[in-house]
Amino acid sequence: MGDFIKASTDPKNILAALFVLGSTTIGGPLGFLASSAAVASASAAIKGAGAQQVELDLAARQEGLAAKDREVARKRRLVAVLGSQRAAAAAAGVALSGSVANISIADAEQASIDRLLDRTNTRITLDRIGRQRQSIGRAGVLSAGGTILSSAAVIAQGVTLNKPRKQSAAKTSKSSSGRGR
Repeated sequence: MGDFIKASTDPKNILAALFVLGSTTIGGPLGFLASSAAVASASAAIKGAGAQQVELDLAARQEGLAAKDREVARKRRLVAVLGSQRAAAAAAGVALSGSVANISIADAEQASIDRLLDRTNTRITLDRIGRQRQSIGRAGVLSAGGTILSSAAVIAQGVTLNKPRKQSAAKTSKSSSGRGR
């Protein structure tokens, strides 16, 4: 049952059914045009959402690379600061203990805090991009669904308009008796 539901809600299957329904029930060029326009519009909505999702995937990859670059830069700065502190201490003839060591430890701790904050911010950004990607995908499918429904209404209206109308017996007799006089 699950496979049937999945197949029946697949936009491609719905579009194919709409195309067949429109071209066979209304008949002629109007049915073909109505169903073709619906298929093209719904397909464009889905493809547009897909293109936006690809752009968001690229943004997520770029954010990941930028986070790695920031991490490398942070490590280089820390190594440079610690190296400068050691060189200054050595030039002054001071041992790396006491307050000089505490400064180095404080710098290393600050670098660790910066790293954790950056990782958190990167995760938040990637989560936001992921939610945007899902929303865009849903919006594309909903837009395609709206197109399908409105086109189905047009097709149904065309079917109703193409049915021959039955005239009532009273109207038929009035019009025929009025002509004979």
